[in-house]
Amino acid sequence: MFCAASRYQMSPRNLAEMVRAFGEQLIALLSRQPGFRGLMLLSKLDGELMALNFWDSKEQASAWAQNPEHREFEARLETLPAGASKEDSYEVQATVFSMPVPAKTMRATTSKVTDVLLAQSHKRYLTG
Repeated sequence: MFCAASRYQMSPRNLAEMVRAFGEQLIALLSRQPGFRGLMLLSKLDGELMALNFWDSKEQASAWAQNPEHREFEARLETLPAGASKEDSYEVQATVFSMPVPAKTMRATTSKVTDVLLAQSHKRYLTG
């Protein structure tokens, strides 16, 4: 398994806008990509957002990075207050996840977009 990481720094008040962009645009694109296994969005109180994309292989992650739809999405993100992302990648050496809690009980924020992201992530996890 392979993990591609993207970090964005923005004002904390712009964080919801960035998460909305991921939820409204990126989930549908990623779910159609061969080898895509999951997405995690992590944030800090200072406005840093990290997107972790999990893939079956480095080649599949690289193919997504070169995909015209991905490049278009990244160009739209650059118009948001966060600017361009910082990219990194990792080989996943081990994973430990317990079964996810139903999305309706997970309340990371009050954002409806976050609820949608969690629900779609859990649906994909549970259905393979």
